[in-house]
Amino acid sequence: MILSNFTTPELDYLKEHCNFVGKESLVFDLRSQGASLIDISFILNISIDSAKKLSQRVNRKIIKAL
Repeated sequence: MILSNFTTPELDYLKEHCNFVGKESLVFDLRSQGASLIDISFILNISIDSAKKLSQRVNRKIIKAL
């Protein structure tokens, strides 16, 4: 799922209704700005595998909210 393709109102809706916790919120924000998983792992100082897992959790929550 490419979050940077969503409009600002859509992103605001998701942010409000998906109940992101901890680093999920940061991953959502970075992905909505077009950051790659490698970028996210460097920015958050986590492994790429951790960034992938967080991204998957974010995707699951988005799918539930839609």
